Amino acid sequence: MKKLLLFLVVIVSTFSFSHTPLLNISEVENEKGLIQIKGGFDNGESASGETIYLLSDLAYDGNDEVYEEEGGENYFGKFVIYKGELNDKEELVLPKPAMRRYLVVLSAGIGHVVSVKGIALKNDEIENWNKLLENYTSKLGKYQDKFKIKNFK
Repeated sequence: MKKLLLFLVVIVSTFSFSHTPLLNISEVENEKGLIQIKGGFDNGESASGETIYLLSDLAYDGNDEVYEEEGGENYFGKFVIYKGELNDKEELVLPKPAMRRYLVVLSAGIGHVVSVKGIALKNDEIENWNKLLENYTSKLGKYQDKFKIKNFK
């Protein structure tokens, strides 16, 4: 009986304290070339300050930074296009990268990693996108040049 009670306590406490990360990516209305990334947890816990990665959806074997974070085994060897954090509103707004196939990853620690496919830059967005890159220089920082990469050579 004690073992059954202990088992039930462990199961109940596990479910009551567990949370699953949620990630959504959408295009920003009225601003061609921008994406809005929103994160959170299914139990309502804030994801503010959690790490967001934009990764090439192709394997990369070069000299630049690759995603090799614990808990993200499925993403090892992916080229890092951008690394940042969700703001106080649990969101991040960025220009779309030039790379057509990319992933957006919310990494909130071991066992709390979720990814979605990125939204590709469209041909009719390129003119505005070039202006956006200039406006987002400080936010993109060292990753600005990586946003311009279309393919690996």
